[in-house]
Parts: sequence; C-alpha cells; structure tokens
Amino acid sequence: MNFFIIVFVCLILILGNFSSPTHGQTMLPPGQQMKMQKIKERIDRLPPRQRGEAIHTLSNKLQRIKQRLREVRDAERRAAIEAEFDRVTRELEFLKAAVEEFSPEQAPRPLPPPPPDRPLNHPMNEPPPRHMGHKPDSRQIGLSAGYVAGLPGALLELRLFEPFDLISTSLRVGGAYAQGADSAGTSRKHVLAVLDGIYRLNPPHTQGIKSYFGLGFNYDVYTSGQQNGTLGGQIFYGIEGGQTMGSQMFFEVGYGLIRTGFSPNQMGLTALLGYKF
Repeated sequence: MNFFIIVFVCLILILGNFSSPTHGQTMLPPGQQMKMQKIKERIDRLPPRQRGEAIHTLSNKLQRIKQRLREVRDAERRAAIEAEFDRVTRELEFLKAAVEEFSPEQAPRPLPPPPPDRPLNHPMNEPPPRHMGHKPDSRQIGLSAGYVAGLPGALLELRLFEPFDLISTSLRVGGAYAQGADSAGTSRKHVLAVLDGIYRLNPPHTQGIKSYFGLGFNYDVYTSGQQNGTLGGQIFYGIEGGQTMGSQMFFEVGYGLIRTGFSPNQMGLTALLGYKF
C-alpha cells in the first residue's frame, strides 16, 4: 500500500513540473507576450552602437517615470504610469541582455584614421590659378586706327594686365596721333601721350568675345606751331575677341577731349579698331 502511495506522489510531482513554467519564468498574458516579442524584435534590429545610447535614454526615461509616480495621487493615472514603468523596465532589461550577449568579434571595424595633414607647401594645398588667360605680369602691344576725339588718328599702346595685383584691371600706356581741323577751322596735328585705366567686365578665362570699359588722360605733347598743349581725357567701352596664337582684335568706342590751352578744345567721338599681340 505504501508503495502505491509513493508512486502516486511521484506521478503528481512529475506532471506538476511539466505543466508549470520552467526556469523560474512567470507566464504572461497573451497580449503582454506579443508586446514583449515586438520589443525584442525592435531591439534585435538596433545596431550595436545604438544599443548603448538606447540604454542611456531608457534609464533617463525610467527616472522621469519614477518621479511622476511620486507626484501622482489619482489611482487611475497611477495605474497607467505603473504599466508604463513596467514596460520600460522590461525593455531596458532586454537591451542590457542584448549588449551583454554582443561579442567583440561582431563589433564593426573601426574607421581608418584621417590622413595626416599635408605640409603647407604641398601641391594640393595650393589654390587654383586665378585665371586661365593673362598672368598678372603679362602684357600686350597694340596698334589701332580710327578717330581720336573726332579727328582721324591712330594709337600705339602697351597694355599691362593686373597692375599692383588688382584683379580684372589693366593699365594702358601709349602714344596717339590725330590730325584735323578744330572748331575754328584751323588744321592741327596732335601728338598725345595716353594713360588709361581699364576694368574687364568678364572673367579672364571667358571664351569668345569679352568686354571692358576704361577712362584716362591724354597730354598734348606736340601740336602744330611746335607748341605743347595741356591735359585732356577720354572715356570708352571696348570689346575684344578670343586669342589666336597669342593675339586678338579689339574695338573701342567712346568720347575724347584734346586741349591745346591756346585754341578751341577738340571734342568728339573716339572709335578705334585694332590688333593686340
């Protein structure tokens, strides 16, 4: 009889082990189990580096929930906050477990170190050239003919590009010759010294036709009667074509003034067609 009682008790214990939760885990309601499963899946999708940040964020959130629990007295709101506290606690536990299971072999490879700083005189540190055309110390000689201050004439010039490193500027030094009758009907010859400042309206590397404007002074070095004149001036607008074998054509139109100091001033159209090389 005692033998049968012992066998019966053993069967009850065995059946109880099969029907009870294993490893000390508590059974959750089906809805809660689904929520926990979704949390686990979301954590598994997190990159390893972000898991540590998520732990820090959840820990701060847990502290804020604890503070709210201490302040809330309403039973219904308190129950909702406690449910949120329980959910965040479980999620934090899952995250910590995932971080502990993460092995160093699975860690992403560290990024390569940045390249060492190049020395200041390294070619790659040098700024690109400011332009593809003239260099600051380049120059051109030009010859043009047409009208100078309303008189037929010609101009021989030396054009210096970017004097004093002033970008997009030119300085023109030259000599002009003009001949014709002034407003009093007196025919005169004029030999002029010319000094002009020019500003180029297009970047130097622009292809095709480019434009510029300028203004300057002239001095009547010699006029008819072997006498010196005085200061005059000119203002003009010019266009120039693309370079061919280092040379280019240009055309200028403007207004000029020639003064002798003892005869009527000579004023009129300046229009010159020329060639620079």
